[in-house]
Amino acid sequence: MIKEFSKEKIKNTDIEKGIDYFQKIDTVSINGVIHNAGWRALSVCILNENGWRDLVNFQDGLKHSGVIDGTTAINKNETLYVVGRNSGVYYLDGNKWMTEYEPDGFMKKKLLFNANYDEENDRFVISGGYSGKPSKYRPYNTETYLYKDNKWKRIPNKVFKQECKDNMTERKSKPYEHIKMLTSMQCYDSNLKKVIMLGEKYSYLLEDNKWVHHKTEGLELQVDRDQRRIFHVKHLKKTLILNKDGMLYEYSVSQITPFGKIDLTDLGFLFYNCSCHYNDKEQLLYLFGRDVDGAGFTVKI
Repeated sequence: MIKEFSKEKIKNTDIEKGIDYFQKIDTVSINGVIHNAGWRALSVCILNENGWRDLVNFQDGLKHSGVIDGTTAINKNETLYVVGRNSGVYYLDGNKWMTEYEPDGFMKKKLLFNANYDEENDRFVISGGYSGKPSKYRPYNTETYLYKDNKWKRIPNKVFKQECKDNMTERKSKPYEHIKMLTSMQCYDSNLKKVIMLGEKYSYLLEDNKWVHHKTEGLELQVDRDQRRIFHVKHLKKTLILNKDGMLYEYSVSQITPFGKIDLTDLGFLFYNCSCHYNDKEQLLYLFGRDVDGAGFTVKI
């Protein structure tokens, strides 16, 4: 019997007057408070009982790439970090941004990428997204970026398929599966103590500085290649995959198994653009869209 999880609409998600950057939902929980890193570089608001309230709208003296920075938010030891597509790394000290790494373009102006904090190795892991110049962004990305000890490092995403392992002819014709923008979902698993990345047919674990692929049974057949989210639930010691049809699957290296179902029929926004974040302190899954009204839902898991 599949367990049904009910969602509850957040009552007050009104956006404070003056917040003009609420277009990209990149939500992350810091000490139990939901922070939204907006589309414009280094803008952030928080969600409280009064709705979305501005925390930092603009701060002089910071180097970044402007309005279409395409940042991503990361929780590192309950401190909000932001990585920009220009390779800049910033962290929030109260309501002021501090620069940890000056932008230098090392990431080749990546956009809409995924990021996680790898607790075991004390590093940021960046994958997916677009690369290149604004007029010539490529949807395929063949590199993962690691940030540790104030240094960036590139590693390749050219992961050989399992069925090509002993077949040199097939290996040459199909050397690796592309890790595309929205198919490249990742999260940190505190049990495995590794970052997990979902490809189209395989799952990958970041072993040291190399992605190691695994044939995860059920991933290709049961989970949509473009519309799925992966998150870790610490108190259950489980990593879960949420599919666009609302099905929840428990992840293991060898297979995925049905875990439950969430009714996603009346979200009011496209799951394709949905932000999926698990708040460990409140034991709630948060779902937000990219719509400018700030609406969202919680699911008790």
